[in-house]
Amino acid sequence: MSSILSHDQITFFHSERMVQIVDAIAQEVGLDGDSLIEAREAAAFHDLGKVEVPISILGKAGILTEDEFVTMKAHSALGADLILKVAPDLWNISQGVRSHHERLDGKGYPDGLKGEEIPILGRIIAVADVFDALTHPRPYRQDMFSAESAIEYLQDNARTSFDPRVVSAMCAVKDTVRLTY
Repeated sequence: MSSILSHDQITFFHSERMVQIVDAIAQEVGLDGDSLIEAREAAAFHDLGKVEVPISILGKAGILTEDEFVTMKAHSALGADLILKVAPDLWNISQGVRSHHERLDGKGYPDGLKGEEIPILGRIIAVADVFDALTHPRPYRQDMFSAESAIEYLQDNARTSFDPRVVSAMCAVKDTVRLTY
């Protein structure tokens, strides 16, 4: 995590919040034991690949160019590769990191996975990631959604982008996780 902090504080604090949100969602969907530990670890490192993305892209206030967006999209695969390079036995965690931008309809990245092809950790992190991104300022967007508006966005996109069971879990824990900010 120190490499994330030294590269980009916004990503670091986002990752800290993600551990809390993912933990709550994962428990709500019934993960426990080693699976729950893996969920927390995948949440902590879901944006690890951003250490390879130039800060000029991470901190850009405007819309990314096509090339910049391609560079940004590489972070999930880069993060998974970094994890496996250091700890090859952390396959489940690496796949949660790799798949957190996949979408149920197959329009996500990096692999265009659909539905149940997306590991449960990736589906959980995807919902938590969007919730946190919408409810906190970003360099490209200072205005924030309320928790209720973020939940509405997730519900509107359940079945196309997000796992409906995970969205329901997010709805169930939203008041608890909001208290931790």
